[in-house]
Amino acid sequence: MLGECWIWPRGKNGKQYGAVMIDGVQRYAHRVVVEALFGTISKDLTIDHLCRVRSCVNPAHLEAVTNRENITRGTGWSGQNVRRTTCPRGHAYDLVSSERGRLTRRCSQ
Repeated sequence: MLGECWIWPRGKNGKQYGAVMIDGVQRYAHRVVVEALFGTISKDLTIDHLCRVRSCVNPAHLEAVTNRENITRGTGWSGQNVRRTTCPRGHAYDLVSSERGRLTRRCSQ
């Protein structure tokens, strides 16, 4: 159990993430909280809200992950699509290697 969200009480940006100005630069409040508690986060990592509440700053709800992992876990179209295991007609997907060596899905039928 994650516990309750800690909703950022101040400003929010257009996407409803908590926002704070530091030295004249707007920063995400959740990232500032994580860095204050755990140290600098690599620029190639993003903070995933495990609770899915964008304005939450509870450190127990926040995890530094790659952007790909964050999207994969998400509730948006990309996250939903990557978790599909069957084609629209209900057939299982097979994983196949593309010409470029990347794994892709193909209907088993």
